[in-house]
Amino acid sequence: MTVRPGFPAGSGAATFQDIRRSLAGQVVKSAAGVLRTGILPIGTGQLITGTASMVVNVQTCVIVLDRNGAVFLPNDGVQPVQLSSAPSSGSRWSIVYAKQRETEAPFSDAAAGPLIDKVESTTSETAARNLLPAGARELGVWKIDAGVTTTNAASGVTYTETVPYTAMEGGTVLFRNQAERDAWAPHEGSMGYQLDTQRGYEYLGATIGWVHSFGKPEIGAFTSQGIYSAGGSPFRVLGSAGRIAPEGNIVSASAGFTAGDTYTFGSIPAAMAPKTAQIVMGLVNVDGLAEITFTTTGAVTGKFNKSFTGTLNMWINAGGWADKRLV
Repeated sequence: MTVRPGFPAGSGAATFQDIRRSLAGQVVKSAAGVLRTGILPIGTGQLITGTASMVVNVQTCVIVLDRNGAVFLPNDGVQPVQLSSAPSSGSRWSIVYAKQRETEAPFSDAAAGPLIDKVESTTSETAARNLLPAGARELGVWKIDAGVTTTNAASGVTYTETVPYTAMEGGTVLFRNQAERDAWAPHEGSMGYQLDTQRGYEYLGATIGWVHSFGKPEIGAFTSQGIYSAGGSPFRVLGSAGRIAPEGNIVSASAGFTAGDTYTFGSIPAAMAPKTAQIVMGLVNVDGLAEITFTTTGAVTGKFNKSFTGTLNMWINAGGWADKRLV
């Protein structure tokens, strides 16, 4: 590889491949520099929908392909794809895909132009996927069982959306779930938003990984021990923008408590535990205070400033610590 003609430039020397390489710089990439193909999010609804026939409809979207650089393939309306009739027995897998066909070297497709189509197999999903043509971007998989006559049937039809979201460089990549987020290792500083949890993340490299940055906080549940349990406002820890904070209350069965003794109430997830032990104050229902310690393993222990006998109702809603991956 070497320097390529610029685009746009007065010389007009840039070929379509040079332009694609220039456009590739505008799309997010993995840490290895691999362009992330997928769809730019016009919306977050289902991309391909069923109908009262064996047709499926690809909704409006912009598909980003990689054919020696970035290709933006707009679908500016509903694009129908005709699936084959259901098999007489077993199932058939239909994989809907998009492709920009090329007849100009170095490509040698039979025709030129955009294509949204399908490949199918009654053997397996893998067998169908093996039929995808070079340069195709898989969009979704339809599994059609024997006897089905419509793609919107209540049973016998399974649709799996397999095309990921992508974004322009510096933008936020949408993930449907954690599996999609974990499957991508971008360069440091990349941003992502997980749709199922409504949480935003920043990628800080392979060692640290994805760190919560915005949106709803991450929630670490409290695991109680012995006579203790989470109260009416369940005790938990919240992770947000690099900070972990405890909140809620802990209650107990009736017991005797001695001032200065250490009691173990339970634990929080080890991943949300502090790097060094942290002490916060708790308010106790007997007009007293508690010194609450969060250990590096996640254990939650405490001491009371006065002795008492009865049930405990302790509130903890102050203090916090940095995400231990960041310090």
